[in-house]
Amino acid sequence: MHGFDSTRDALSQGIVAAILVGMFALLAADRVHRVLIPIGAVALVWLISYFSPFKLISFEAAQQAIDLNVILLLFAMMALVGVLKTTNVFPWAVDRLLERSRGNPSRSAVLIIWFTGILSAVLDNVTTVIFAYPMASDMARRLRINASAFLLPMVMAANIGGTATLIGDPPNVLIGADPRTGLSFMDFIYHLTVPCTFMMVVLVWYSRRYYPSDIGAAADADHAGAATPSGASLENVPLLRATCWITALIFLGFSNMTTFKQIFNFFTRVF
Repeated sequence: MHGFDSTRDALSQGIVAAILVGMFALLAADRVHRVLIPIGAVALVWLISYFSPFKLISFEAAQQAIDLNVILLLFAMMALVGVLKTTNVFPWAVDRLLERSRGNPSRSAVLIIWFTGILSAVLDNVTTVIFAYPMASDMARRLRINASAFLLPMVMAANIGGTATLIGDPPNVLIGADPRTGLSFMDFIYHLTVPCTFMMVVLVWYSRRYYPSDIGAAADADHAGAATPSGASLENVPLLRATCWITALIFLGFSNMTTFKQIFNFFTRVF
C-alpha cells in the first residue's frame, strides 16, 4: 500500500522541525520517561498527518523507512549484554582493571577508554556504553574522582571505536546494508582503523588535559587501597564462555559476510 503523498510545503516542514526540536528539548530536560518522548512525537506526527490538511508521513511510508538490520542488530547485542550481566563479569572486570592500573586514576582512564573503544568495534557503540557504564562508574566511585572524567571520554571512545567497523555504529549498518554502496565489512576496517586509532590517541591526551585533577598529571599516583579487589568473582563460567564464543562467531560472520552471501545464493539457485 502506498498511503498518501507527504506534503512538502514550508509549513509542513516547519511542523516536523518543531516536533523534532521539542522532542530533544524534553529529552534534555529529563522530566519524562525517555521511551515515551519519541513514541509521543511519532503519535503526534501521525495525528497531524491523518486529522489535518498537513500530510506529514503515512503509516506505509514510515514502515518503509524502518531498517530492521539496525533494530535486530541492537536487539541481539543488548541480549548478549543481558546474558553477560548474569555472569557478574562487570564487577570482576573492574577489579582486574584497577589491579592492572594499581589504583592510578590516570592509568585507569586510559584503560577504560581503550577498552571501550576496542569493544565498540566488536559490538556496537550503544551496547558497549551499556556494558561499560557500570564498570566506569564503579571505578570512579572507588577512586573517589569525578565520574564524568571517566564517563564522557568513555562515550566518545565508544563513538570512535564503533566507527571503525560495519557493526560498530548504527549508521554504519545502514550504509553497509545498502547494496548501492558496495561496501563490505572489511572495507570499513581497511579505511577507518588508522584514523580511528589516531582519534583514540588524541582522546586520551585531551581527556587528561581537560580533567587534570581527576585523571591528568596531578592524579598520576598509585592508590593501593582502591586497587584492593572487592572479591567479585565470575558466576556461571560456562555461560560466559558460550557467550564469548557466540560474540566471536558474530564477528566472524560479519567479516565473511560476502562469502556467506555467495554460498547462500549458490544453494538457493541449486535447490
